[in-house]
Amino acid sequence: MHIPLAQPYIGEQETKEIARVISSKRLAIGDTVKEFERALAEKFQRKYCVAVSSGTAALYLALKTLGIRHVIIPVLTCQAVLRAALNAGASVIFADVVPETHNLDLSSLSDKQLSEAEAIVVTQTYGHAADMDKLDHYLKKYNLALVEDFAQATGGYFKDRILGSFGRVSITSFYATKNMTTGHGGALLMDDEELYLKCQYGSRYQASNYYQDLVPMNFMMTDIQAAIGLVQLSKLDTMVEMRRNLASIYNQELEAYQVGFIHEEPWTKHAYFKYAAILPSNVQKQAFIQRMGESGIEAGKLYDPPLHKTRLGIDFVGDKAKLPNAERLAGRTVSLPMFPGLSGDDVKKVCEAIKSAVNSGGDK
Repeated sequence: MHIPLAQPYIGEQETKEIARVISSKRLAIGDTVKEFERALAEKFQRKYCVAVSSGTAALYLALKTLGIRHVIIPVLTCQAVLRAALNAGASVIFADVVPETHNLDLSSLSDKQLSEAEAIVVTQTYGHAADMDKLDHYLKKYNLALVEDFAQATGGYFKDRILGSFGRVSITSFYATKNMTTGHGGALLMDDEELYLKCQYGSRYQASNYYQDLVPMNFMMTDIQAAIGLVQLSKLDTMVEMRRNLASIYNQELEAYQVGFIHEEPWTKHAYFKYAAILPSNVQKQAFIQRMGESGIEAGKLYDPPLHKTRLGIDFVGDKAKLPNAERLAGRTVSLPMFPGLSGDDVKKVCEAIKSAVNSGGDK
């Protein structure tokens, strides 16, 4: 038995669309990318969309085109967020997270830090929305620009509003294991026409407008990727529901094993890019992951260490940040297999292996 952590959910439709593009001999950026951009803008309730080569490129462009010099990011997220901010020339202010959802906690920052910042990156961690109403209070009080990174929550909602529709700019990723994929790829979404033109210029150097403060890069998406993306977008809602159904089985099973998980707040629709489980304090994380592997089941260590404890974080931001929630949760949180092709029986096998690993304390 082998159950992987994640797999893309692709089939004959994607294969047919790839063949169509290949037959057209238009393999680079073309009409299919433009069609994909229009479809994304409509789905996520934005006026404009720029498709690019990766989510990291999208976040870099968002910060660069906004001219952000000081940005707040949460420390329980992937290193790509930190790398994009640093490459965009921004100094980073690390924020702790709220234990309930593992999303950023702006109350962990001082008034001085909030006043110094120009923007916030909110990452909608694991697929669960941050409290956007609470966030809005800080945006208004400190005049902060919101960059919404919904790469982990594509297809999720805050109240009745789809994630990706918030913020000055919203960005997402279409990496192979994301909720929808183009293999690699990403997108920026916005309502500001000038910002759209600037992002377009910055990503493909073929736009009609010119901006002296921006050196354009080649971040172009291909028509092959966009063809896959159009099919994936058409079944995004179905794939999210499949993830949610699997999560409900996990929730029921894990309650009996003294394993914690992210409870869905009433104001969100969790998109479950990751299923995060919080181990009991007597279970050693690395030993747990190893025991799961011996059972044929892949488990992930997630964001351990948190960004402010990584070499990159220490080198560029320093080692003085004390963020207790993130430090505690990073050492206890793992990700469990989660993808639409997983079956309910697979989830129950995973949970049986969890029960065994937890009862042994994770020890060998």
